[in-house]
Amino acid sequence: MSVDADTVLRLWEQAGPLDDQGRATALAGAVAPAADPDEVADWPLGRRDARLLQLRAAVAGPALEAVTTCPACDGELSFTLDTIALAAVDGDTDRSDEPLDEPLCVRVDDWQVTCRRLTTADLVAA
Repeated sequence: MSVDADTVLRLWEQAGPLDDQGRATALAGAVAPAADPDEVADWPLGRRDARLLQLRAAVAGPALEAVTTCPACDGELSFTLDTIALAAVDGDTDRSDEPLDEPLCVRVDDWQVTCRRLTTADLVAA
């Protein structure tokens, strides 16, 4: 995916005044292939966030510099994350075929919970 300067400016102007979830939905829907924000709000968060990482990589490159502070020793740790690798699922960075309605099953010891995947609409409702 490539993003030209005009596209970046247009996205900045459209998404700037929105709240966090509205901005994430608008930006994720704007990248290839483009999707309506109402449709994006019903995507699983994994699909939405993978699109955001792809957009970030297209605009600023795949390297994401990160810094954190250790709560125990107050030491600073800096490292680089690869946005393409973060967006990938089993080597697939598209995620457009991620099932929208397939339940998620989580098992811990003898417990199993089955639920649907969270969406932006869920975050807004909460």
